[in-house]
Amino acid sequence: MNCFTRLYKRVVVLTGAGVSTASGLPTYRGQGGLWSDPETARFTSPRAFVKDPDGAWKFWSTLREHCLKAVPNPGHLALSDWGRKLNCREDRKFTLITQNVDGLHERAGSHDVITMHGSILHSRCSNDTCTLEVFQDRELFFNGAPRCPECKSVLRPDVVLFDEAIPAKAEWLVRQALRSCDLFIAVGTSGTVSPAAGFVNSAKYVGATTLLVNLEPMESVNKAFDLELLGKAELLLPRLEAEFFYKQVMFSGDLPPASTDREEYAHQRFNMALSPEEQAAREAHTELLGGLDSVRYADPQFDAWVHRYYAVVCAQQYLNQCRRKYLTEAELEAVSSDDGL
Repeated sequence: MNCFTRLYKRVVVLTGAGVSTASGLPTYRGQGGLWSDPETARFTSPRAFVKDPDGAWKFWSTLREHCLKAVPNPGHLALSDWGRKLNCREDRKFTLITQNVDGLHERAGSHDVITMHGSILHSRCSNDTCTLEVFQDRELFFNGAPRCPECKSVLRPDVVLFDEAIPAKAEWLVRQALRSCDLFIAVGTSGTVSPAAGFVNSAKYVGATTLLVNLEPMESVNKAFDLELLGKAELLLPRLEAEFFYKQVMFSGDLPPASTDREEYAHQRFNMALSPEEQAAREAHTELLGGLDSVRYADPQFDAWVHRYYAVVCAQQYLNQCRRKYLTEAELEAVSSDDGL
């Protein structure tokens, strides 16, 4: 995909509901989104816990139940792995910001996630003057709203509802991350809800490379994004992570490589601008012959295609590295003669 063109030390990733759809959770906006139904949208303001606390808790308990049953998908796992590899270095920083309240990033192993809109798996008192602290809560309340043990007011999920401000600490952490980032990636978000909609502009202002990963194109083009990748987050994020580490090793030589299970995945698709027929041929080659470390290319047609694949890789250092790893001496000599190297 060739998305990463230089060395990056400060990576910021913003995720929206689209990163969790593969885990069975619905998006909030657009066709089929939760807020498109007026019956459910009425429970998204703090007034709902005053007017109809039992109905509000029934709605939020249903969402809580869905979140508890959901399992992190490959997109969540790729971001967790990405963060772990970068944050183990003193000179690197990976910051994950999410608009989601489902807790799946944390369950995937991500640490220090900035949860802009709180967590549906925590509760707090609806009385702002109450001294009850936010607490983890996985109980489901379908028959009635729970009450605060301190002041007897209605409890509520610790999520940011409409007309409420983003928590001050989360807002401060986001600003700190954006001020120093050199790579900004937004994943599975419509890019229309403030303040997250303006994050890409802040990143662009400090000179960061900016990338949007989403299932659907933006309704109105945002020129602050350098690149827009359309597709499912659970498919694109593992590929992006693998490509990122390949490129970073190439540029710096001192970062950990992509994990073994994704190394081959990236190798097969690295920096390829192919027709559907060519891509299908490469997939067929992999399916037929299996892992490239364990086989030699016996079919002359496939063998020629693989040499052609190497030829379209732009980065010479990576190209030579691939050839030395995967080709025999005879194949090395033949392909070097073919491209005049």
